[in-house]
Amino acid sequence: MQCALDLASIPPMAARARELPLPDDVLEVIRIAAGCEETLDEAARRSGKDKSYVKAAAEFYVQQILFFPAADSHRILGVRPGASRADMRKHMRWLMIWLHPDHAHAEWKTVFARRVLAAWRDAQESPDQRKTQDSARRAVTPMRHIPWVPRPIERRPPRLLMPSLFLIAVAIIVIAILVPSSFVEAETSWLATLLLRAVEAPKSGAGS
Repeated sequence: MQCALDLASIPPMAARARELPLPDDVLEVIRIAAGCEETLDEAARRSGKDKSYVKAAAEFYVQQILFFPAADSHRILGVRPGASRADMRKHMRWLMIWLHPDHAHAEWKTVFARRVLAAWRDAQESPDQRKTQDSARRAVTPMRHIPWVPRPIERRPPRLLMPSLFLIAVAIIVIAILVPSSFVEAETSWLATLLLRAVEAPKSGAGS
């Protein structure tokens, strides 16, 4: 617990402390941060500090030394590499008690809890298992081959050329207005014949 009290008095020591191995009594610090009254009372008695100060120092130490951004799975759990599964489970249990929302709900505690669970899963894997899983995650799932099926040709009935018929009708009206009546009668009959042929042509094509 002395390491946590030293860090609380000199916070800039955090950068250096992250590079050092974890102290043997780091579980005591985690238990105090989690609110273990028995451990807290004993640490306060030994240090001569107020209980609230000791608890705040323990929480600050865990945040700065165990949960810094570059911390690996063992550091997050507060154990040294090669720790037993039982020790890792014990540390994880106390960390999750500390981060439980019933104690004090905070967004950073939710983030830390996720990191603890991820570290617990990762720390249990052997290096070979971790390498295999990383390779599996990076593997690209092959695309399923879908055979090409030609679409059937749809035969649609021919459409009347409505724009062309409209233009012919407009032409007849313009001629009727601008051209003398004697000439209009001849031209109108010729255009009417042309219009009828244009209408009947698609019908005859559809019938064939």
